[in-house]
Amino acid sequence: MIYLQKFLPFLFLPITLIIALLIGAIVTKKRNLIVLALSLLILCSLPITSKNLVRFIEEGALKLQPIDVPNADAVVVLSGFIGRVNSAKGPVLEWGNAARYFAGIELMKANKAPFLIFTNEKLPWMPDTIAVGDFLSTSAQEMGIEKSQILLTSDVQNTADEAKAIQVLAQKHGLRKIILVTSAFHMARAKLLLTQTGLEVIAYPVSFGAGADATNLLDFIPNADALRQTEGVLKELMGRAYYRLMALW
Repeated sequence: MIYLQKFLPFLFLPITLIIALLIGAIVTKKRNLIVLALSLLILCSLPITSKNLVRFIEEGALKLQPIDVPNADAVVVLSGFIGRVNSAKGPVLEWGNAARYFAGIELMKANKAPFLIFTNEKLPWMPDTIAVGDFLSTSAQEMGIEKSQILLTSDVQNTADEAKAIQVLAQKHGLRKIILVTSAFHMARAKLLLTQTGLEVIAYPVSFGAGADATNLLDFIPNADALRQTEGVLKELMGRAYYRLMALW
């Protein structure tokens, strides 16, 4: 199922449509399809396009400090920032963008909740290593969080799995209100799914994609990173639409 969920969005992304248009141009020998493909490529590769799409999807979220949020029953840090890389001793875990992790630690040290929950990401195509949850738990203890304060979910593959696994822990430990730590980009979808479990969710967004820089000349020069961001926004919008439709059934 996880393979299907990861693959299906690619059928509707700009790069797929661009390839289809170019193939169509070769088959039909219509130059207007080439012009359309190039126009779409340029539009989606402009930083001004990707920046505005990211601002839209982050919904005006602002950077918070622990003092800005009320106390809760648990701080929840979602997965997605740990990678697996090769080493001389085989595959090992490595930090990616760890803003979620450090925000969770910061909230705990500010005594915003008695428990810190890490979701335990486990994807079928990743080689066996130490469990992500164990890795994060050990690191958190090294940073001064008591082992008794750390809760780990069962293995999860996507945001829906995380919501269900957190619900199980919440019921077991009597948790009703959580501070949810994830990227600003991902927050709306994650908050929706966790709210549907009956939890009161306080959003604590990090890893902002929309910077505070003013528009400049470089925003009108196409680049590959802007295309990546544009496609990331479109995939996130598809994910939101999917889960909202599932909630109606």
